[in-house]
Parts: sequence; structure tokens; C-alpha cells
Amino acid sequence: MEKKKIRGISFAVSYLLMAVIPMVACTFFFYPQIRKQIVDRTDDDAMRQVERGIEELDKQLQIINNIPNTLFLNEEINQSAMEYEPRKNLTISKEIKKTIVNNSLIEEAFLYARKDKYFFSGYQGNIPLDRLLEYGGVVGFLYEKGDLQEILEVLDSANGTFQRPAETVVLRGIVHDRIITFISTIPLNNKFAYAATMVMVDGDQLVGLFSGSGSAEGNGWFVFDANGQVIYCSAEITDFVQQQVCSHDLGEMIKEKTVRLEKTWLLNIKQSSTSGWTLVKVTNLQPMLQEIRESVTKTVWMMLVLSIVLGGLCYYFMVLNFFPIEQIAQQLKQTGSSRKRKMRNAYYDEMERAIKILQEDNSRMAGNLSRTKPRLKRHLFSELLSDSFIKGRDEDFLIELQSVGLAVENSNYRIALISFLQEDAVETILPEIPWEKDGFLYMYVIPGTINVIFLIGEREDENIGKRIFSEWKKKYDWFHEEKAGVGGRVNSILQISRSYSQACVALDCAIMDLDMENVAFYDELPDSLFSIHSYPLELIESLTFAVRMNKTDDTHQIMHQIESMIQMKKFSPYYIRSLFFIVVSVFMEKQEKIQDIGEKEDAVYRALTQPQSSAQMLAVLKELYQGFLKKVNSSEAREDEWVSQIKLYIHENYGESSLSLIEVAEHIGMSPTRFSSLFKEKSGCNFKEYVDLIRLEKARELLEDTELKVEMIAEMVGYNSGYSFARFFRKQMGMSPKEYRELKTI
Repeated sequence: MEKKKIRGISFAVSYLLMAVIPMVACTFFFYPQIRKQIVDRTDDDAMRQVERGIEELDKQLQIINNIPNTLFLNEEINQSAMEYEPRKNLTISKEIKKTIVNNSLIEEAFLYARKDKYFFSGYQGNIPLDRLLEYGGVVGFLYEKGDLQEILEVLDSANGTFQRPAETVVLRGIVHDRIITFISTIPLNNKFAYAATMVMVDGDQLVGLFSGSGSAEGNGWFVFDANGQVIYCSAEITDFVQQQVCSHDLGEMIKEKTVRLEKTWLLNIKQSSTSGWTLVKVTNLQPMLQEIRESVTKTVWMMLVLSIVLGGLCYYFMVLNFFPIEQIAQQLKQTGSSRKRKMRNAYYDEMERAIKILQEDNSRMAGNLSRTKPRLKRHLFSELLSDSFIKGRDEDFLIELQSVGLAVENSNYRIALISFLQEDAVETILPEIPWEKDGFLYMYVIPGTINVIFLIGEREDENIGKRIFSEWKKKYDWFHEEKAGVGGRVNSILQISRSYSQACVALDCAIMDLDMENVAFYDELPDSLFSIHSYPLELIESLTFAVRMNKTDDTHQIMHQIESMIQMKKFSPYYIRSLFFIVVSVFMEKQEKIQDIGEKEDAVYRALTQPQSSAQMLAVLKELYQGFLKKVNSSEAREDEWVSQIKLYIHENYGESSLSLIEVAEHIGMSPTRFSSLFKEKSGCNFKEYVDLIRLEKARELLEDTELKVEMIAEMVGYNSGYSFARFFRKQMGMSPKEYRELKTI
């Protein structure tokens, strides 16, 4: 009886002990661990989505922000034609469409010519302002909450790049919600920009690229630009969440990375280190809370099952008189103490080795820092000049500049750019100049050139550059032969790229204008230098045609006019340099086709890469023209009798639409392959190009000298239809035959 009583007590004690153990384990270990795993998984998933989203956002921003530069560098988009004859330029819209057609995010892109207030659309063609005002939305664009006059003022006065937040826009008669508009100038960051671009991006499709956008109520995205402005907000986000996000400080949220709102919403924030834009992922936590509640139910059932099983096992062991609890506890304690001692000793040894490695690295880095500091200083200064440092982290960048020895606390800065005539000036002249004592903050030699940049720091009431250059004229004889340009004043070293571009303009004026002093100050340049001139596009087209056709007389007359323009300084230095580059490219293209560049190539390319005066430009053009005459004369002297027969046959039969390479080859008794290669070798162009030039020349004469219909002229020059002739003429001349005739009769 006593034995049964003891067994009953043992069973009760063992069961109570084993029931308490699973309860404690589930309450203080399993449940908190499971809850933490669910919360961490939700947060990690959201954060990974934000990180992937910010990478995709940077990629798309780089593509979108590069569109203005792509259009600026597009050879088919002629600046002067767009400024003065936008209505006659029908190739710009096609080039815009080529640029954006493969990007599904871009709903539309417009190129706006400021001078004539004229729009070019990627999908709608040319749009005059009066049509946009009358049919906005059906033609062009229409902002639901935006005044068109206000938008035009922004396009006319913009200087840089900015964005309009997502809004409703009507395009081609279709309403588009949450359209983000990117507005930029061409060229970028230039107060003399001649055009502006409007790239309209579908915000929903942009956010759709970010994985896991979610469909639950409250899930969605916020997109902030580098200035902290809300650019996009998902439609799924509730008004309460929008108010809470907008009321929080964005900088604090970026530091915290994760923010909880009312225990119901989770915000994950990530800022791009490249663009400065910020992405906020809003996650509804209701699914997570439901999963936690389900885990509680599972934990309770597991606790009950473990209590029953462990209670029975404990009683079974006690009945069989296994090791007493005290003995088991003592063994566990001894084993644990021994393991802790070994682990503690291993940790101490590892820490000592890590300390030794850190000490060795610190001593090695201290020696390398003194050698890398000048190189880092040059690198940071080049980032300032090119304006390529990371935006949105100005304070960090200023600290980095100060750490390498650049003064960042001056009230004003400007750039002075000197172009030396002597190629060894960097090794012979610069070491003699005490530029630091004279007041310059830094000297930078542009790699691969003999141009030197000086950074000047000054107060509002002084002009250090003018004072120092005046002293150099008195002190150094060599300075009278050099040319220098000084940019305008900026009030922050982070804006020094603007002064550098102005110094380049001033240096061009000092080099090309012989009547100007050898030092030109951008602030003192006359406004007439920046006025808009009528560019001689027709003269350039005539020169290109004459050179291609080897017409020496026409080429001589046109070159005489161009030389007079350069000698008389009919244009500003900027336009004269542009005219010089275009004429050189025409002659170089001809030389490359006939494979006769020769030794002049190096001299010409050196002239293109170094500043040139007007006299030096004329010398280069004269040398290229003489080489052209020599080649044409020698080519005509070597021309075989069969080439003369071919050209005569083409001139007599160009009006036949059936005229082909095979027909002419059979006429002279030669295989088509051999005929094609020899004709290109002798003529400098292939058979089709030559026939097209003959037909184009005859068509231009008929359009200028007769009143025949375009269809009749097309038949006379070998085209079966007026449509195919008009398409060929527009491709060659950039305008239709009718527009060309109207232009010539003005």
C-alpha cells in the first residue's frame, strides 16, 4: 500500500514537472523564436525588394536622363535647322522615336525648340504651339492640373534637370494616370540652351519593375527625388499612410531604414548613393499578424502534446531507478564548465591575433596615405570640374575635399585656364611660377594637353585673377605670348564646373580674336558673342555636294566665301570653330573614301584637338583644299577610257528607271562583281551612290529652273512614282521637293 502511494506521488510530481517544462519552453523560447522569424522574414523580404527596386530605379533614371544627351549628340538633329527652320525639319521626330521606342516605360517624349516655340514628338510628329494650344490632349499633351503657359515658362527658363511629380496627363486622346515628367535642357546645365526635352514616364509601369509590389490593401511604393519631393505614390496606399509618411522627416527615416506605423504598416526606406533618389516600400502587416496568430495555436497544441509525452517518460525513468536527478545535473554542469573554458581560451587567442593584424595594417596604411594623398586630390578636383561627384552628399564630399588640402570655406571661387604655346611649358615654365604665394589655391594640369587650370578663391570685393595676371605680364616675358581665359565667380566650390565651362569659352575668344588681349574674362565678354546668328547651312550642303562630285570650280567659290567669313569674323568664335570643324570633316570624309589621307592626317587631327586662331584655321583649310585639288587632278589624269564611257552612259540614261549595275556592266563587257569594285576604286563611291547624285543634281536644277510638276520631274530623273522620288529627295536634302522649290523661290 505504501509502495503504491509512493508511486502515485512520483507520477504526480513527474507529470507536473514535465508539464511545466514544455510550457516554459514554448512560452519563453519556441513562440518568441517563431514570432521573431516571421517578423524578420517579412522585414527582410521587404528590404530586399527595396534594394532591388533602388537598383532598377537607378538603371531607369540613367536611361531617362541620358535621352537629352543622346538627342544632343544625334547627327540627324541639326541645331541650327531646329532653331530657324523647325517646320521644315521632319527628321527630328523620327530620331526621337528611335530613341524611345524600345522603352515601354516612356509614353511620350517631346523636344521643344525655344526660339520658335515648336514641339517635336516621338509619336505625333511636329506640333506647332498654336495647334497644341487649340487641341491639347488630342495633339501633343494636356496636364489635368497644369497650366500650359506655366509649363512653357518652365521650358523657356529651365537650366538643368528636374521632374514633375506623378499626375494625370492626356496624350493622343487617352488619359494616363500617374505620369512622371522629366524636363531637361539641351545642352545640359547651360544658360544658352537652345532646346528642352520632356520625357513622360508611366509611374505605374516604373514601379511595376520593382518585384513584389503586392495587391493587399495598403501595400505600395513611395518615390522621392534627390530634393526630398514625392514624385510617385501607389494608388493602393491609403490616405492615412500617405499622411503619416509625409509627416515624417525623410532624413530620419533613411537613417532608421525601417519604420512601423500603428503596428499595422511597415515602411522600408532606401536612398540611392548614385542619384540621391529614395524608395519607400509600404507593407501591410495584417498577413504577418495572421500568421503569428496561427503560430500561437500550433504552439499551444505542441505544448499539450509534449506535456503528456514528457510526463509519461519521466515517470517511466523514475520507476526504473535511472540516474538520480542530482547526479545527472552534476554531470551536465561539469561538461558545460569544461566546454566554456575551452571556448573562452580560443576566443582570447583569436582576439590577440586580430589585434596584431590591425596594428600591422594601421602602420602600413599610414605609410601609403602620404603617397596617395596628391593623387586623390587630383581625382577629387577632376570630379569637381566634370560635375560628376555624387549629388545629395554635399557635406561628406566637402569633408573629403578638406581632408586632401582643398580650401572649402572661401566665400567665392573661379577658374583660370591657360593654354601654353610651348609643349615643354609644364616642365620648364610652371616650376618657376610661385602660384601658391600669388594667391591661387590649386594648380591642375589637364592630362594629355599643355593646358593648365588654376583654382582661385577670393572675397566679394576683390578680383585675384585680374591682379595676378597683371603682375605676371610685368614679371614674365613668356606670358605675353600665352592665352588665358577666366570664368565667372561662383559662391561654392561644388559649383566650380560652371566657372570652368565659362573659362573655356573665354579662352576660345582670347585665342580666336586677335584684337582681344591675351587674357579674356568671361564676365567682360560682350553680349554680342552669345547672340544667335544665321548659320550658313545651305553653303555647307553645297560644299559637301561639290566635294563629293569632284567639282573643283564650285568648291573654289564656296571655299572663298568660307575663308572670307572666318577672316571677317562674321560669327562669334563659337560658331567659327563649329564651321571650321564641319568643313574639315567634309574634306576628311572625301579623303577617307579615296584612301588617301597620307601624312596630313596627324597634322589635321592635332589641329582639331588644340585651340586654333583664325589664321591657323585658314592655313589648315587651305592645306586640305590643295590636297583635294591635287587628288582630283591626278584622279582625272588616271581615269581610263572605260570609266569615261560608263559615266557618259549613266548621264545619257539616268532617266531610265531600269538603269542598273548589271545593265552597265554588260554594256562595257565586264562582270558585275569586277565592274562594281573597279568603279568604286576609280570614282570614290559605289554605283548606286553615283547614280543617286546625278539624279539628285538634275532634280534640283529642274526644281529651281522650271515649273514642272513633281511627278513629271520624278519620271524625268528615273523614278516610277512621285512618292518614291519624294522619299529619296527628303532623305538626301532633309525636306520635300515642294519645300525645296519654295525655299529657292523666296
